[in-house]
Amino acid sequence: IVGTYFLYIHLIFLGICQLYGKRYLRNPTWSDLQQLYEAHIQKHGLPGMIGSIDCRQWRWYACPTAWRGQHTRGDQKGPTLVLQAVASQDMWVWSAFFGLAGCMNDINTFQFSPLLESYIGGTIPKCGFYANNNYYEHGYYLADGIYPEYSMLVKTFSQTQDEKRQYFKRVHESARKDVERCFACLQARWHFVRNPCRIWEKERIRMVMYACIIMHNMILED
Repeated sequence: IVGTYFLYIHLIFLGICQLYGKRYLRNPTWSDLQQLYEAHIQKHGLPGMIGSIDCRQWRWYACPTAWRGQHTRGDQKGPTLVLQAVASQDMWVWSAFFGLAGCMNDINTFQFSPLLESYIGGTIPKCGFYANNNYYEHGYYLADGIYPEYSMLVKTFSQTQDEKRQYFKRVHESARKDVERCFACLQARWHFVRNPCRIWEKERIRMVMYACIIMHNMILED
């Protein structure tokens, strides 16, 4: 009976990913970028902002013993898997990358992320914007200080000696709470994501995580 139950759950999540993944877990189009720019200017006063990017560790309770070393990090209680997500001001997830070993930090995860590959390859839609009478070819994501120096990432200042830098740091830190709220909302909505994962297969875990994110976006649209 238990095996049949998990089989049905697997088929449900597989159907969600196949039927709704292209619509609710996609890169923003040119029209979407225009709406994101306008929404983030009104809420945060940041022109050209697409969203905030961050990573979250998910405890993997059923991690095989042979993999525990590469999935365990010093600041975590046990083996974990990494979720990298990009969220806008309404907590909509525009990009999700999940499944790397828990020993990976934000830099390593970003280097393996398809989001970076899409920007380098030029396959992701881009939309220019003006800021301080200067034109920029594409938007940017807000990130914390650990991320590398890329034109698609905007980090805050480490030293804020003047009022302008202090003001920008406050705005930056306030806007980055969008992705933190998104992670908290995912955990609040889905009991499966809030508790340690007890599935063995990585592919099935990845599919369940993406299905939860898709349903999260569906709820926001509704």
